[in-house]
Amino acid sequence: MVPPPGVAVPRRGRSTLAGVQPPASEELALAALEWVEASAVSAAGGVWWSSRPSSDEPDPGLYHGGAGIVLALLEAHAHFGDPRWADLALRGTRGLAAAIVAIDCARYLT
Repeated sequence: MVPPPGVAVPRRGRSTLAGVQPPASEELALAALEWVEASAVSAAGGVWWSSRPSSDEPDPGLYHGGAGIVLALLEAHAHFGDPRWADLALRGTRGLAAAIVAIDCARYLT
């Protein structure tokens, strides 16, 4: 299927952002991924992230916690092809599983 003229088609390694050179955007993305990797907390065979640097508790949430980070890591693996991001995503899912088990869900059912 050929897209209509003027419609941007994402290609591996290319940015769809107008005016942004692919190497610069990829370097920025890799720097952010390395920061995410460095901020992961190892625990019980997995890793977790908190929503605030001052917090010592995992946040499994999608929008500002571990679940969203795992999704971003899977996207990074798909884009860059680096198994490091898939491995970190897998360890992140283990951390999510442990965090969810620890949540008292009864308060949501009353």
